[in-house]
Amino acid sequence: MKISNIMLGCAAFVFFSLQISAQQKPPAQHVVLITIDGFRPDFYLDSAWHAMNIRALMKDGAYTL
Repeated sequence: MKISNIMLGCAAFVFFSLQISAQQKPPAQHVVLITIDGFRPDFYLDSAWHAMNIRALMKDGAYTL
């Protein structure tokens, strides 16, 4: 009975120490750069063309023409 209490205490210690060490790491910061060379702007700026995903990327991120 005493050994199981010690094992339970060790397991709890390991679990909580892993949780604390995981919280101390800074969040990862990434930049995703998408370039489309030779793609005329009217293909993705004009709503008549079906480029909804590209327009959504422009709306949610930063872009240049």
